[in-house]
Amino acid sequence: MLNLGNAEWLATLISLVFVYFISVTINGNIQTWLAMKMGDDTAYDAGFLTINPFVHFHPLGFILLILSRYGWGRLIPLNPLNLTGRFRFLKSIFMFAIEPIVCVFLAMTALIVLVSFFGTSSFYIITQMFRSEAVPIYAFTIMFPQYSSFAIGMALILVSFVFFNIFLGTLSLIINGFRFALMIGIEKGYSYMAYIDYLVLIVPIAFTFLFSDIIRLLLLKITFMSAQSFANLFGLV
Repeated sequence: MLNLGNAEWLATLISLVFVYFISVTINGNIQTWLAMKMGDDTAYDAGFLTINPFVHFHPLGFILLILSRYGWGRLIPLNPLNLTGRFRFLKSIFMFAIEPIVCVFLAMTALIVLVSFFGTSSFYIITQMFRSEAVPIYAFTIMFPQYSSFAIGMALILVSFVFFNIFLGTLSLIINGFRFALMIGIEKGYSYMAYIDYLVLIVPIAFTFLFSDIIRLLLLKITFMSAQSFANLFGLV
């Protein structure tokens, strides 16, 4: 028998799988294209400039998405040593920062569409999903009884877009921030690079454990504020 708990679990799984493939594909293509435009063809040569979602699919990231609602796509290979010119350092920063920027943009876009149709009270629905880690079917149907099942289904996918991309942006900030720090360490020949094998293993895990909640909350606030400002500016609410 399909009770409310099972229905929310199934709806969460279906919506997150759908959102996963779209998000990692968009992210991978934008990262690859921008890196190529700045002079680094590493990801392009590896075949990441494609709309085939299975190229951007990460087996472990997908399995964990199914089991825990949190997942990720394949890491886009970036080589800042290929960048040249007087703004090389700034290009490197942007190249490693583009993924969290894209994630926030996707989350903000989904939230703007959601707010346009359901009003700012839909912010509460987003908050509920972050608290329960499940698409809040019951809360949505109670708050918006006038909408069809199809409309609510589309809304729940938009909620999942916000949820997944905020997590992916958080993880990307930590991982790509670490990759950028390694690049600086390698170029400068810092002494801590002697422990790189341990750093690669320990630092990202430690930073994820210590700071992921803070970063995720910050990105969510940025998304909320940006979506609210955009909606007000264009009279969508």
